[in-house]
This record gives sequence, structure tokens and C-alpha cells, in this order.
Amino acid sequence: MAVASLVLGIIGLVFCGITSIPGVILGHVALSRIKRTGEEGQGMAVGGLVTSYITVVIWVLCWIIFGGMILTLIGIAETVPDYDTYQY
Repeated sequence: MAVASLVLGIIGLVFCGITSIPGVILGHVALSRIKRTGEEGQGMAVGGLVTSYITVVIWVLCWIIFGGMILTLIGIAETVPDYDTYQY
């Protein structure tokens, strides 16, 4: 699970963060299993969590910034005066 978390976090950079959410879940499950059973792989689980969280934050910021820009452009486009209605 730790390896899967790491891979999903890295792949999430390419796929808009969609795979990073399962990467976060698998990372937490892997850490709890490692603490309970004493297995190895804590470094990979932490690495998976870090990459997954960073990817999620990056993509959320991108969606907010670009979504705000698009909404701003839509708002500006709607407020442009229609010069055909003015009488000269």
C-alpha cells in the first residue's frame, strides 16, 4: 500500500490530482498498518502522503486560480456595453 500511495501521488501530477486522493487514503492506511504490525515501508508511506498532499494542493490552487480567471472573464464579457442600443 505504501508503494501504491507513492505511485498514485506521482501520477496525480499528470492526471489533475485525481489519483492523489486515493494516494492519500492508501498512505494513511499503510501507516496505520505499519504501526500495528511493525512492517517496513514507513518511508515510502510518508513519501506517498507527501507527494499526494502536495499534488492535491497544487491542483486545487490551479483550479481556483484558473476558475477565478474564467469567471472574471465571463463577468467582464457580460458587462461590455452594447453599442447598437445607443442612439446617435
